[in-house]
Amino acid sequence: MSVERSILLKKHFSKADNTLRPILTALNDDHSLLISFPRPLVERNSSGKAYFHIVSDPWMFGSAVMLASWIATIDLPNAAQFKNGGDIEDLIRQIEDTAKASGVTSRSDKADSPLLDAISVSFYYPDHMHEPTLRTFDASIPVFAAKEAAAIIQSWDYFTTVVSTQDLVQGTADWRNGTHSSPSLPGWLSIFRLVGHHEVNYATAIVWSSAPDTHEALLLSPHGIDIDQASIQTYIHDMKPRITTLGMLFPLHDTFAFGWRTTFGVVGGLKVESHVKPKYWVRTADGELVYQGLIRWFGNVIYRTIESGLEEVKKLELAARDTNENFGFGFKLSTQRHEIQFRKRRHSFEAVEFSGSIRERFETERFNPKMSQLLSLVANQGLTLVSVAFLLVGLAVLLPSYATDEVPLVGKELGNAEKRRKVFISRPQDLYTKGYRSFRNKIFRITGADADRFILPRGLLNELNESRYTGLANNQAHTDFLVDLVRNDLTHSLYRINSRLSLQASITVPEELGPCEDWTSTIVYQKLLRIVAIISGNVFLGPELCKSEEWLTSAITYTVDLFTAIGKLKQWKSWTRPIGQYFIPELKSLREHRHKARAWLAPVIARRRLMMKEGKELPDDMLQWMMSKTAEYDIGDEELSLIQLNLSLAAINTTTRTVTSVLYDIAVHSEIVAELRQEIKMVLAAHDGVLSAHALFEMKLLDSVMKESQRANPEFLGSIIESPHANIVQDPHLYSNPEIFDAHRFMNLRNGTATDPLNYKNKEQYQFVAVTKEFMAFGYGKHACPGRFFAANEIKLILVHILLGYDIMMPDHITQRYANLNMGIVSMPDPTKKILFKREKT
Repeated sequence: MSVERSILLKKHFSKADNTLRPILTALNDDHSLLISFPRPLVERNSSGKAYFHIVSDPWMFGSAVMLASWIATIDLPNAAQFKNGGDIEDLIRQIEDTAKASGVTSRSDKADSPLLDAISVSFYYPDHMHEPTLRTFDASIPVFAAKEAAAIIQSWDYFTTVVSTQDLVQGTADWRNGTHSSPSLPGWLSIFRLVGHHEVNYATAIVWSSAPDTHEALLLSPHGIDIDQASIQTYIHDMKPRITTLGMLFPLHDTFAFGWRTTFGVVGGLKVESHVKPKYWVRTADGELVYQGLIRWFGNVIYRTIESGLEEVKKLELAARDTNENFGFGFKLSTQRHEIQFRKRRHSFEAVEFSGSIRERFETERFNPKMSQLLSLVANQGLTLVSVAFLLVGLAVLLPSYATDEVPLVGKELGNAEKRRKVFISRPQDLYTKGYRSFRNKIFRITGADADRFILPRGLLNELNESRYTGLANNQAHTDFLVDLVRNDLTHSLYRINSRLSLQASITVPEELGPCEDWTSTIVYQKLLRIVAIISGNVFLGPELCKSEEWLTSAITYTVDLFTAIGKLKQWKSWTRPIGQYFIPELKSLREHRHKARAWLAPVIARRRLMMKEGKELPDDMLQWMMSKTAEYDIGDEELSLIQLNLSLAAINTTTRTVTSVLYDIAVHSEIVAELRQEIKMVLAAHDGVLSAHALFEMKLLDSVMKESQRANPEFLGSIIESPHANIVQDPHLYSNPEIFDAHRFMNLRNGTATDPLNYKNKEQYQFVAVTKEFMAFGYGKHACPGRFFAANEIKLILVHILLGYDIMMPDHITQRYANLNMGIVSMPDPTKKILFKREKT
């Protein structure tokens, strides 16, 4: 027993009147709890135990995997002090032994029966219902679980007793009726559930009746519950007999996953607290977790404090005075009395009555200013090859006659800047579409995640292109180095290396997709991550190194972590990011990836330097081209690993998204597969079976499908100072019937068999790689992506080998293309969706 716990327990049992109060013990930071309720005196004597012990949501070791490890894997950041059911039995024995030593009980417990009396499971998600942990408990211990979780636990056929927790029903005359659904629960304890607007936002009430007219509840809600829900209103106003709330176990942090709020955070908790008036607010499910998989891309945790929540509430109350809105707070914030009382409550919890205090974290961290600069540097390097050139252009260059506030603001009616910012994050396309329709030929602005974004009409793009300001002053040396390599080495090498890339694609595609002898459901994005990383690596590192699992892991996870970190930082207001950076584990991961890449590449670079010195034949790949130019650009060998990572970042991120998007469109229009395959075979026959760069150029239908997929599902709505790309490519004045996916659209425009609404002199401007004011998927002018020619070839090679080897279609009953996921200005194909593949029988 720890010294601190021993002192607290002895103090707890030393009261002169021998009255006992509940004990709450944190088992693994604040994710799992042991709740110990005092037994009535008669039961203490008969059972030899002072308490009825319930463990809540036990998760003591291992990963919590949701659906699949690549979708969401969650780990505890540190090893739990109590690692299994046996450890918790030992903890309970310490509590009971201390009670016995203090004279609270006189009889010994039964040696052959577990000391833990019950297990409570609030949700069926694996971080609450963790099967490996639960199986370490004695099977005879009854489990009280939410009905969804109860059904799953029963299917394990492990626990003897699994009880489905009852829901509190509005209008219930006596809450005690129906809550004692099992003899395993003593009559003086009740467990029921408060239903929220969504299953993750439910609450569990454990009511302790210490006397016939005294009923105290612990209200547990790991994700918070909406104060407006009928169940919580019933709990507050209609409970008969009356229940007082001893403790409210709610989180403070805000959590978002895939654009959806999953916790109500400190503000939502304050709303509940102001009405239920608990004696204690205990932070729960608030500790830091380690996330892996897609959830790292689309999940965000913003850690809060009571102080920050109170400040936000004050702002809401002030706003409500002007709008006569009711934000659900039951106290006035014109005085500081509530805040002072709350602080007293919190501090008393840490000192008295509960043995496992939840520590306040993250409030004394100091900001390292280099981190935000480093992220900016990495992002700038990576975006050199990203499919949209970000146009970071100074306003003084473009808008000399405009004061910022004279530019029309779209969404002004939504309210203040914070409200507009939230709409931009959740529904950006609404703002772009409204602005484009209202100000098609004028500049307008939108409040973005960080600041206002200025949207330029197509007519100003030439002026923008003539500007000498590049927006890349930070790390200009690396930028010039990369642009030189891509334009003069990579692009010029395409005719030379295309056969090598084709060979790599012919091997990698079937290896990663598998045999698919019958229709096989495949999450294609997951497969393409590796396919793209390997094929790109053939050029970046050479055919001998491109399949190194060590490098592939670093390159793929570096890509995921970087964009996850950027997305999470965007969730923080700009002035809070110096603190927010410490709550984004991906920033730490980025440093680890760079360190591993440097260690892995160092001996490779050393061997090649020796080969250069000895005059040996050198490899024909990007790494070698880099090494040949480092002296010219004053780039050290130790920097090459970071540049290689950023090349992989650009290739893996954008190419994987693009191919995924094209395959979604092909799958939903599977009738085009045969025509595409016929074109590929005809072109191959005309080029002696060689997939040369010129052969790929001749595949005009494939090129058209790729460009139409970009048009129908634009990946970027715009950039910083931007033109509304997504609205332009879906403008019926520029593209007929833009709402229809037309696989032949751009092939017909190139061939001259369709009327050209733009009257281009050169019809090759309808190629996939072409950049025009009417199609800026790769940027425009000198800001256009220099790597688009390599990317286009790689995309075509992957698609060719997929189309030659496999039939493709959507799963049964799905007739529409999967909708894109929108996050700010980024619109990307849903990486979790499946399509069907089947080996093509020639």
